[in-house]
Amino acid sequence: MMLRHWLQSDMFSIECYLIFLFVRRLCVVARYSTDHCLYHLSGGPDVLIKCCADVHIYVLGTLRAYCHWLSEYYSATLLDSHYSNSQLLHFIVAIAEACEPVLTLGANEMTMVASSMLMLSLVSMVRHHALLSLAPFQQLLHKVVHNELQDLPMKVYLLILRMLSYLLILPWPSKPDARQHWEQRNAEHSKIIAAICKNYFQVTQQGSFTTNSELQTRAIPVVSQTVLVLEELVSSVMHERAKSKAIMYKSLSGTIDSTISLFTIYLDKLDMLNLLMKFFLTLFSAFQSQIGSALIERTTQSFMALLTKERLEEAVLTERSIGAQVAENFLKILILLVKDFANIFKSFLPNIVSFALRQMYPILAPRDVPDIKAVFFELLYEILLNNWRFFFPANILSHMDELDEPIENQNEFTAIMMAFGQSFLQPDLTIFKNNVEYLESLNSKHKLYSKPQFKSAMLYQFLHLLLQVLIQRSHGLLQEEICCCVYNMAAVDFNVFHRRFMTDFLQRCEGITEEQRVEIATNYKPDQDLPTFVSNIRQFSNDLRYYMICNNSAKMGTVKLS
Repeated sequence: MMLRHWLQSDMFSIECYLIFLFVRRLCVVARYSTDHCLYHLSGGPDVLIKCCADVHIYVLGTLRAYCHWLSEYYSATLLDSHYSNSQLLHFIVAIAEACEPVLTLGANEMTMVASSMLMLSLVSMVRHHALLSLAPFQQLLHKVVHNELQDLPMKVYLLILRMLSYLLILPWPSKPDARQHWEQRNAEHSKIIAAICKNYFQVTQQGSFTTNSELQTRAIPVVSQTVLVLEELVSSVMHERAKSKAIMYKSLSGTIDSTISLFTIYLDKLDMLNLLMKFFLTLFSAFQSQIGSALIERTTQSFMALLTKERLEEAVLTERSIGAQVAENFLKILILLVKDFANIFKSFLPNIVSFALRQMYPILAPRDVPDIKAVFFELLYEILLNNWRFFFPANILSHMDELDEPIENQNEFTAIMMAFGQSFLQPDLTIFKNNVEYLESLNSKHKLYSKPQFKSAMLYQFLHLLLQVLIQRSHGLLQEEICCCVYNMAAVDFNVFHRRFMTDFLQRCEGITEEQRVEIATNYKPDQDLPTFVSNIRQFSNDLRYYMICNNSAKMGTVKLS
């Protein structure tokens, strides 16, 4: 609580001096711990050795917590000469010199993780322009470029790479764009990516690689590690500025085509296929502005051609299997295309719709694979939400007369709606809840329930399904959501709903007597305000359920109304 109190901006100037003294002492202890190798003592009692190593880790972790304060202090030096930039640099140098030897002299993994995380926080939060020129960072950069740190634990190696990547692509707050040295930093970043991919290119660009299965198998550790590292670096810039993303994408551009070709080679190895699919999902998510539409379309078409119906069927046989993850990640890629690239890929949309309805849905519908189904229905929702004109083209006359509103791709629209309807027959609560929300969202934005094609052919079917669910209480936790959905569907025409639909529904209900049917109809009130409507629908479904249960447990006609 004290640390959080200190780090509040309005308290910064008041208690700055106390924090200043505390951080200075932490830097002294960190330097001492590294200089005297507290992480690697020997010759003393085991308890003492462990205690010294733990103190070293705790000091590094505490300094990491104060990187936010160092960032605030740096901002203060830019605005007020009262705050010393030279003292800030002293802190930064002390931290860097306390961390770098730990990463290069073979400390234990926990100490290396603490050191690399501290350097990462220093680079990402403080962003001082002098960091790049400091010897500890230059030494780490040199070792990475010459592949001298690949034997470190993977977690440590990834943290170092992410830290150096940030060092080169994040903007300096104290410098205008013209003085950011982007060209130099771009070149250095490209060297890092080239070093990471060196072994990868050596094995994948051999002339016999595409045909030599033994060579392909031997290359798996190198390929998987490289793709994993690249995905981590791409993910790290997901929310950064366009300039930072542009540098990262330029550095990666030479590896993308060769990575696409690996799909064909490792098509039968689901773990590799899933790794590659995750990489491209992250790539497309991060570089929406940088990546070209031609590359995305070519990559997606390749995926569709390779993921045939037979392969997909085999992949989703087991929920949470690697094959299921492959299918799930590919659906997420398609969601990204129809959601964030909708304007670019209008010509490609029919292929996505066809793939979803003709290849994926027949496989998923009869199987209990809720995780994949949840992503699949999200794809259908995003197709409708972001590509409404694919089904209902803009037409001035259609707004004047909804009865004559044209529809295109009607079979596909009907198939999507039927898929949503079928999902309400399934027991999974999450999918049911999501799909009710999807329908409500589509109605709110596009007036789905009022569309003649939905109103005439599907509205009553959905109402019937939802009322049956209320009566059966199979989804009791979702009563509120179901009742609100029924209300919005009924609101299309309350008179028709109350006088025609509810009468027909009650007449078709089995398991109740005519006397009970009349009693329920008499008790039902055709109110139109939401709270009263919901209360009436709940009472209606409860009465029906009560009589059905009573009649099912006794002979017909023995239950009398009071």
